[in-house]
Amino acid sequence: MKINPEKVLKHAESKLKVLPESGDQDWLSLYKKFLHIEMQRLLMAHRYGVSGLEIAQDRSYLMDILIQHIFELACKEEELQQGRPQTTAPFSLVALGGYGRATLNPFSDIDILFLLKEKSNALEDRMIKPILYLLWDSGLKVGHAVRTIPETVEEGRRDFKSRTAMMEARFITGDEILFQKFKENFSRNCLAYDLSSYISFKLEEIRLRHEKYQGTVYLQEPHIKEGVGGLRDLSSILWLYQALSRYNHFETLLENGILSQKDFKMIQKSLDFLHRVRNELHFLTGKCFDILSLNLQVKVAQNLGYQDTPLLKMSEGFMKDYYLHARNVDLVVRALLAREEIQTQLKIQFPEKFIHRHGFSFTTEEIFPGTNPNLFREEPQKLFELFLYCAQGKYQLSQSLIQQIRENLHLVDKKVRTSPQIRDIFVNLMGYEGEIIPALRAMHTCGLLGKYIPEFGRATCLVQHDFYHKYTLDEHTLKALSFMDDLKKTQDPRLSGFSEILKKVQDREVLFLAIFFHDIGKIQGHNHSVTGAKITQEILKKLEYDSEKRERIRLLVEHHLVMSHLSQRRDLSEEKVIVDFSKKVVDVENLKMLVLLTYCDWRATSDEVWNEWRESLLWELFYKTKRYLEEKVILLPSEIEAIKNSYVEILTRKNIPPDETLQHLEMLPLNYLQSYRPETILEHLKIIAEIKKEDPKILWEFLEKTNTTELTVCTKDHIGLFSELTGVIASQEVNILSANIFTRKDGIILDKFSLENRYEKGILPERTRKKIEEGMKQIIQKQITIEGLLKSKAYSQREKPVSISSPLIKFDNESSLGTTIVEIQADDQIGLLYKITRTFSKLGLNIHLSKIATEKNQALDIFYLTDPKGAKISQPQVQKTISEEIEKAIRETLF
Repeated sequence: MKINPEKVLKHAESKLKVLPESGDQDWLSLYKKFLHIEMQRLLMAHRYGVSGLEIAQDRSYLMDILIQHIFELACKEEELQQGRPQTTAPFSLVALGGYGRATLNPFSDIDILFLLKEKSNALEDRMIKPILYLLWDSGLKVGHAVRTIPETVEEGRRDFKSRTAMMEARFITGDEILFQKFKENFSRNCLAYDLSSYISFKLEEIRLRHEKYQGTVYLQEPHIKEGVGGLRDLSSILWLYQALSRYNHFETLLENGILSQKDFKMIQKSLDFLHRVRNELHFLTGKCFDILSLNLQVKVAQNLGYQDTPLLKMSEGFMKDYYLHARNVDLVVRALLAREEIQTQLKIQFPEKFIHRHGFSFTTEEIFPGTNPNLFREEPQKLFELFLYCAQGKYQLSQSLIQQIRENLHLVDKKVRTSPQIRDIFVNLMGYEGEIIPALRAMHTCGLLGKYIPEFGRATCLVQHDFYHKYTLDEHTLKALSFMDDLKKTQDPRLSGFSEILKKVQDREVLFLAIFFHDIGKIQGHNHSVTGAKITQEILKKLEYDSEKRERIRLLVEHHLVMSHLSQRRDLSEEKVIVDFSKKVVDVENLKMLVLLTYCDWRATSDEVWNEWRESLLWELFYKTKRYLEEKVILLPSEIEAIKNSYVEILTRKNIPPDETLQHLEMLPLNYLQSYRPETILEHLKIIAEIKKEDPKILWEFLEKTNTTELTVCTKDHIGLFSELTGVIASQEVNILSANIFTRKDGIILDKFSLENRYEKGILPERTRKKIEEGMKQIIQKQITIEGLLKSKAYSQREKPVSISSPLIKFDNESSLGTTIVEIQADDQIGLLYKITRTFSKLGLNIHLSKIATEKNQALDIFYLTDPKGAKISQPQVQKTISEEIEKAIRETLF
C-alpha cells in the first residue's frame, strides 16, 4: 500500500486550488486541511503494514509538495509586487537533516535552508518570512537558516553540527543551479575540512550520548532515536563515512567491502523496524515522542500486530524484537567505528609488534585474530579458551576478532556442547578468582554464550514486564554476576558483610553458576524458580557436571527468591518462619551462597529495589537462620527471661519501678521485646503515662543505617484506628515500609510505622512530620474524616501504570502458627493502604502486623490477620468474601 507520488501530487493540486480573490487565511485553511488528510492517509498506510522507511519517505515527499506550493504562491506574490515576471527563482529551498535524508517521521521537525544568491534583507521580508509564517501557522515545527553559499560553507567549517546537517542537503524547489553550486562548493571546501577534528567530535558525541543512556540497549524505557542501537547510531556511521570517503548510503558501504552482505541485510531490517516503531510512537502520542515508555509499550505492540503467546505477552514479544534489532545495530556500529580508516584519523598509534601465542595476536590490552584464518574450524575449543585468556589477562577483544567469532558460531554444534574439554574451560571461567564478567559479556556479545547454552540464547533480550526488573533477562543475569564480581575487590564498608561471606564460600564456581542460571526458568513462563531448577539440572547433566555440586546449584536456583520474600513479607520474630526456611537451605554453606545470590539479584533488578531497609531485614533473616542451623535454636526461654531481666535492670536505673516494666512487657507479645531497645521502651512508658493528659502521644526517630524514619503512635485502641492512622500518613504522600501493631491487654496501642520519603532519601521533613501529627490528633479526636483529609491531596495522584494483575490477593495459612497471611498486589494509589485496612475493619478482622512495599507504582501489602474470634481465616467462602470486598474498595474513589 505504498503512496503513489503522482496520485498524491494530483490530489495536492486539486486540493490546493483557490479562488483568485482568496486571502492568506483561505490558503492557511487549505494547507491545514491538506496536511490533516494526508497525515490520515499515512496513518492508514502505517496501520496497514507499510514499511517504516516508506512512511518516513512519503511524509518527506508530502512536505516537499506543500513547500513547493507555498514557494510558488510566494513567487506569484513577488511578481505582483515587482510588476514583472521572474526569469529565475530568487533562491533555493533546501531540506536538511532527517528531512534532507527523506526519512521524516510523522511528527519530526522540519529543517530547511533558504539558500540565497546574495544577502538581501528585503527579500527575507518580502518572501522568506511569509513562507515561514504559513508553515508555522499550518502547525509544522520548522527550523530554518538563511544564508548565501559562502556563509553556508563557512558555517559548516566552523560548526560541526551544522556541517552534519548540510551533509544531508536535498533540493526541494527554487533555483536548482544555485543548489548544485552549493553542493560542489560544500563538497570541495567543507566536507573533509579539518577531518580529524570532525571525526573526533562525532566519536565523542557518540560516546557522550551512549553514556547518557547508560551504555546499553537494554533500558526498560529506551529512546528510539538517541539511545544505544538507535536511529542516531546508524546516521552517525553514514556521516562519518561520508566525511571520510563520500559513502553516504549503506549500499555504498556494502559495494566497497566495508559492510558484509549479512550485516547489510541485518542493518536494513533493523533500520526499517526502528522507523516503524518511531512512526507508531508519533501517531500514538500525536507528537514527536521517541521514548518507548512502559505505559505505551502494550499499545505500540498491539498496533504493530503483536499478540500474546503462551510464553510471552504481546509487549514482551515486541520489546524482545526491539532489543534484538537495537543489539544488532550496536554490534555493527561498533565494528564499523573500530575500522582502521576511522581510527587512523584519531592519530592512534597502532602496535607495530604483536605477541603471537595460543593462535592469537596479543597487544598489551587487546586480542586480535592470529595468522591462521581456519583456527576455529581446526580447533573449536579455541573459541572458548579465548575468553579464559580475556579474564586472566584482562584483555579486550578487538572488533575484528569479534567479527571472526560471529562468522564461526555455526561450529558450535552438539559435539562441541558436550565436549568435556570445553566444559572444563567454561567451568574454569566461572570459578576464576578474578573478574569474569568482562569475559562473559564479550562472550555474550559475540553470540557464543547463547550458542553454547541454547537456553541462555532463548533468554537473550527477553523482557520482564513486571514493573520490578529494569533490564532484559540476559542483561539482568550479567549484571547480577557483575555485582558478585565487584564483591571480590570492593573496599566499600557498606558491603563488607557480603564480601566477607564471599571469602568464606567454599566453592565459588557453584555460586557463580547458580547466579548464571537463577532466572533461566523464565524462558518457559511462570513458576520460574522450580522450572529453572529443572532446566539447570538438565543442562548440568549434559555437561556431565559433578552430582553434589549439581544438587547445590539446583537448590540455590529453586530457592533464589525465598530470602527476598521472607525478609520482606514475613514476621521474622516467628520461630516457624526460621525453622521452615532452615529446612529448605539445609546447611550454612547453602545459606551463605543464597544470601549472596539474593543480594546480587536485588542489585541487578533495578536501582530502586536495593536499599538499607531491605538489607537490614535480609541480615536479620540470615543471622537467625544461621544460628538455628548451627545450634538448632533461635531464642531459648532462658534467653528471653534474661533479656527481660536486663531490661528491668536498665529501666530501674532510670527510675522506672521493676513491677511497672514487667507488667508492661507481660501485656505485650514477644516480638515487642525483640523490636525495641530499653531506651525506646523507657520512652513508651513515659508516653503511656501521659496519654490521659494528651491523646495521642507520638514519637519520631530517624534510623541512619536504614535511611528510614520510625513513627510510634500511642493512644487508646478503637475499631478502625490502624486504618485511620495509615490514611493520615497517606495524605502526606509518605511511603509506609512496614507497620508493627502492638496492643496491650489494657487497650493501649503502640503502633510502629517505618517510613521513607516517596521522592527523596533522608529524614522526613519537619513540616511533613507536623502535618502527620496534626492529622492523627484530628482523626483520633473526631475533628476530621480520612476522606476529607485525602480529598485535599487528590491533585497529586500520579498516572497509573499498565496493570500486571490488579489486584492479586493470596491467602497463606501455612507460614504462621496463629495468623492468616494475606498478600495483596495492586496498582499503587493515594489511600490504597487506608482502603484495604478500612475494609478489614468493616469485616471485623484483626490486623497483627503489616509489611508494605511499593515498586514502580505497584504495591505489595502483607497483612497478618485473624477473624473476629481471634482464629485463622481458613474457610474458602470467607476468603472469597474478603477478596471481593478488597477489590471493590480498591476500585472505589475516596472523594
